[in-house]
Amino acid sequence: VASVNDSTDGSAGAWARLVAYFFVSAATIGLQQIYGLLLVDLLAEFQLGRGYTAAVGSLCLGCMELGAAPAGELITHIGERRVCAMGALAASAGLLASANTTRLWQLFLTYSMLVGGGHALALMAAVAVSNSWWGRRRSFAGALANSGAAMAPFVLSPVWSAMRKGLGGWRNVLSVLALGEALILSAAALVMTLPGERSLCGARGAPNARAGVGGAPAPAPAPAPTAADSPRDPAIACAPGHGSAPSGHSAAHPPVYEESPWRVILAHPHLRRLYLAVALFAVGEWIPVVHLVQFALDLGLPPLDADRLVLFLGLGNLGLRIPLNALADRVGRSRVFMGSALAYAGLDLCMPLFQRSYASLCVFAVLAGGCYGAVNSLLTTIPGDYVGPHLMRQATGLSIAALGVGMVSGPVIAGEVYDRTGSYDVVWVVAALCMAASAVTLAVPASVFGCAPRSQRRADANWNGTARTGTAATARSASAALTHERAEVKIADATMTAAAT
Repeated sequence: VASVNDSTDGSAGAWARLVAYFFVSAATIGLQQIYGLLLVDLLAEFQLGRGYTAAVGSLCLGCMELGAAPAGELITHIGERRVCAMGALAASAGLLASANTTRLWQLFLTYSMLVGGGHALALMAAVAVSNSWWGRRRSFAGALANSGAAMAPFVLSPVWSAMRKGLGGWRNVLSVLALGEALILSAAALVMTLPGERSLCGARGAPNARAGVGGAPAPAPAPAPTAADSPRDPAIACAPGHGSAPSGHSAAHPPVYEESPWRVILAHPHLRRLYLAVALFAVGEWIPVVHLVQFALDLGLPPLDADRLVLFLGLGNLGLRIPLNALADRVGRSRVFMGSALAYAGLDLCMPLFQRSYASLCVFAVLAGGCYGAVNSLLTTIPGDYVGPHLMRQATGLSIAALGVGMVSGPVIAGEVYDRTGSYDVVWVVAALCMAASAVTLAVPASVFGCAPRSQRRADANWNGTARTGTAATARSASAALTHERAEVKIADATMTAAAT
């Protein structure tokens, strides 16, 4: 993202973007989480198989997650505000078109692809803007903003039931939700600007790479890296230029890569390791979320009690993600990721104990919701620990895409395992093994995944908001640039006054 800077961390502008991100996550991820309510109506109307009908929602989720990478690339060309506005238009149009479908296959186009793609655009824009305004407390801010997605089911579930009864069916409900999507996402787009850009609400922050003195790009300074600033990992240490500014560039100017950003990111050993860990975790994390209700029904629990387990998952997601991400800002984001993955694996392995009573299943749901909620928030902030601001969009987009691959494939793998064994016992073991493998992957030295490419500049690793000297120098330079800009304006005004006199 254009500026990972402690000078705007906690400012009024940063909180405004966090609030916008909160509502965007509620309108995108939150809406995805209540597809089960729509599934009941679709099954009743179209009278088709459960797997085929459920695939509409799964594909919508997949389009949202996998679309994050191309959305990040689009942001680099036209900016966050326009991308969020495009997402608002696509999502609302998709919901409105879905309300007028006559065949289920049409929903794969209108709901799965159009709504899912619109959600990818709006959500990625919100993530990019939030990360650019928050530095030292980036994980805490992301968790707080993402809590909108965790709160949405508690609000949308009763609202859906009331509207379906009052408006006469799911089609009219989707039409109303289309209007709500357009209003919420369009309002959020008004403040989707980076520090230094003027929003439509008139707020402006410190200068950055898109807003410089005299219209030229302002530098985003960073000091020359030293051994004390460098991550203790041989994968970075072996990169040419380690410990010094790139040739032809001062440490105060963003480096220019000889290769494409995507090639640099995919060759980055830390990011290779992260993406593999995220994909493995996602395979295991979504298995309990999808299969827990059916598992409870197989145990003989009443349908109403089984359905309530989803609310307990949401309760843990909402209540534990914020403290865990606040802890990540203090002890390290990767450490909390690994701890959450191992805790989740332990919960799955202990399922024979949790299944003995409904109360213990509720405890499992709360703890599992907290573990996957914490990691889902962290995966959008960890890339900033490894790359500079000009690669943050692409790096974060691929992280979300890796999550999407696992979330779509995990429940399918679990279903195949159940069909072959006739029991969920092996399913929980598979989920636990995937999450344990995720933690082990993140603990392996990044040098195992290769050496940093020749064109990768060592300055990237110091622009993550954790090097105190770097962020302090950035803040001082931003303040000096703003003072210089104001001085030029005063000189121009004095010149015009003198000429008029």
